[in-house]
Amino acid sequence: MFKQFYFYLLIGGCLSLSNCSNSTANPSKIDQTSFHLGVISAFSEVVNAGVKPLALSHPLSRAEMALFLPEATKIAAKYDVQLYLEKELIVTKLFPADIVEGKEVLLLYQGHTLDRYLAIKRDKSDLTHHGIYNEQEALDVAVRFGKLLGYSSKGIQKLIQENR
Repeated sequence: MFKQFYFYLLIGGCLSLSNCSNSTANPSKIDQTSFHLGVISAFSEVVNAGVKPLALSHPLSRAEMALFLPEATKIAAKYDVQLYLEKELIVTKLFPADIVEGKEVLLLYQGHTLDRYLAIKRDKSDLTHHGIYNEQEALDVAVRFGKLLGYSSKGIQKLIQENR
């Protein structure tokens, strides 16, 4: 229960900071690189604690990621978390497709979680290649990805509904 509380508190704080930085009425004094590194630190701690199997950085351009990656790597190492530079994040019904278009994302994980992510991505690719990636398959892929991200069933369904 404490892990869930801590996770939601952490996410709420990140979302609050994110909303502040996007507001024109109250511009944030925090530079975006520092903000993104703070998110990496928070998610690294959550992944290390076992609360979340997989976490994602904000999508960044290739140039931004090149500058960001060395510091993100140091932070992840501090928490004993691995990073994987994903240049083509799987697109599912959880999030709008355009948020990662032309962007790179860091996956934060431990153990065999990366293998599980890559299996989901491979399954989607195979289904698409064989022309059988239908609505039900798309929902199944989204649910598998959502569970890997540590989302509840209710949270997954909410994201799918919001992304219709």
